[in-house]
Amino acid sequence: MSTEINNIILTSTISETISILQSGGANACCNSIDKATGLILDLKVENEVSADDIISVISDLRIVSSMIKKLAPQEEGGEQ
Repeated sequence: MSTEINNIILTSTISETISILQSGGANACCNSIDKATGLILDLKVENEVSADDIISVISDLRIVSSMIKKLAPQEEGGEQ
């Protein structure tokens, strides 16, 4: 089931995701992006970066990507 408000489609999944973002998830996502940016800059200036840090940042970015994807309405029977 979906509702349209001001040309915005709101489904239960989108509503739940917005709720998560509003209750601290947005800050966590932004922190992940900032951490990834810092890592890239450290690699560029040849600072020492551990493989564990790289894997952690990639994992965090996958979570952020998943959250963003949940904000888009999905077609019935699969992803858009």
